Amino acid sequence: MKKIKLSYLLLSFITTLSILFIGFYSYQYVYFTKPLNEYINQNLDISSEDVIIDHKEKNITISLKTNSLKKHYNDIQNVIDRYYNSDQYKIIIKDNRNQQLETTYNKISFDLYEAIETKQYTKFDDIIDNASIPNSINIEMDEKYIYLNIKNGEHYLYELLPRHEMIG
Repeated sequence: MKKIKLSYLLLSFITTLSILFIGFYSYQYVYFTKPLNEYINQNLDISSEDVIIDHKEKNITISLKTNSLKKHYNDIQNVIDRYYNSDQYKIIIKDNRNQQLETTYNKISFDLYEAIETKQYTKFDDIIDNASIPNSINIEMDEKYIYLNIKNGEHYLYELLPRHEMIG
């Protein structure tokens, strides 16, 4: 029986491992990342440079500038459901906030959460009226979230507030 040289064994091990890693990352790119980016580019008017998919942390970060956060978020959620297990991935909407928007959000957050907890959603109009100058505030709602969009010039802040207590 011939002895196998250690150098051949090591070379075959490294080659096999390299092929497996390249295959795994190619598979992720071809079957998940590329189709998701293409769909978002074509249908949601968001450039692929604005979409960052982190498979390790299970995050999908999207830079967005929109007047309808609810529509875009739901569209993005539907696309992600098509290509990923959306229960495993978290969507992070990146905004362009400044200190003034943060201050406005902090001032109205207590009133927002109180309206959500007491289910008095008609108070949103009063909250908007009291805090909208000099900002533009838009609040949208569906069965899962309250979508808050505050704008001031080139800066904008997005927040998704759960309508119901999230368990888990």
